[in-house]
Amino acid sequence: MLRRRGNLLDQVPVTHISPDPDDDKFIACAVAGKADFLVTGNKRHFPQTLQTGTRIVNAAELLEVITLEL
Repeated sequence: MLRRRGNLLDQVPVTHISPDPDDDKFIACAVAGKADFLVTGNKRHFPQTLQTGTRIVNAAELLEVITLEL
């Protein structure tokens, strides 16, 4: 399913955005994909919003947004 419905993205170098360098790869992926949301259980290691407008949310917040749009 991921191969059929997913998008292959070019790598976008994003470094030193998160206090935890291991999280930078997730930020880079969200930036490259122009994601609306980046979902994490650890929001404190991410900026509130990325330059692309991607919102950083936890699973409950995303569910709330999705539910409101139905």
